[in-house]
Amino acid sequence: MAGLMLYWAEGSKKEYVDFTNSDISIIRFMMKWFREICLVPNGKFRVQLHLHSGQDEDGIKKFWSEVTGIPKYNFVKSYIKKEGSGHRKNKLYKGTIKIRICSSDLLNKILGWIEKFVIVNGAASSIGRAPAS
Repeated sequence: MAGLMLYWAEGSKKEYVDFTNSDISIIRFMMKWFREICLVPNGKFRVQLHLHSGQDEDGIKKFWSEVTGIPKYNFVKSYIKKEGSGHRKNKLYKGTIKIRICSSDLLNKILGWIEKFVIVNGAASSIGRAPAS
């Protein structure tokens, strides 16, 4: 249930299963959730880092690869925020990581779980669908 609630709060609701965060413990937890609950094999994960210019991209890739258990060859080109672009000034030491699983089937399954939670608990939906009556 915790993985579902984290995904509802922080995950993408369109096109792909994307989960973005900078908290190491949350990323470790979500990787376990994706593998054990969603049954995602390692080869299905793609990773993109969001970094500030001047950060050690190779070192940070190595760090997140160890945290997630995703090999570095599954990392796509990092997004580097240029200095003076109006982005936040306090650099996140290890950047922000986006984990992507390209599966519309899994996305629909997760969104279905969220809708079921909404129906059972009478919560307001935020995933773009009207709650069932």
